[in-house]
Amino acid sequence: MSIMIWNYRRELGPNFEKIVAKLVSKHSPTILIVTKTRVEGNRDKEIMDWLPFDEAIHADTAGYSGRIWLLWNSDTVEVSKLVATEQEIHAQVKVSNSNSYLISTIYACPRYAERRLL
Repeated sequence: MSIMIWNYRRELGPNFEKIVAKLVSKHSPTILIVTKTRVEGNRDKEIMDWLPFDEAIHADTAGYSGRIWLLWNSDTVEVSKLVATEQEIHAQVKVSNSNSYLISTIYACPRYAERRLL
């Protein structure tokens, strides 16, 4: 099992899907975590449908940036969401017939008042 974490620091444009496809082709991650996705409104689902993963958990923020996406393919790994808040995702991961693992991904808000809640 391999996990790739990518802090994407730009607005999601038309090249995002191509970049993700190249990364996945080259590194074959079992799970891809993307942080700091700058997406307006509720376009997360629409964009995730373009990507080469069939399952996803996303944590929405109140603002324009700082979202977290956890993506995977259900034929290689089983992921169960435990908690997803504006700044974190916690999930249980099971690979084939092996033990379960806990995965936590955090993208702390740059504003102190919100970050303090972590």
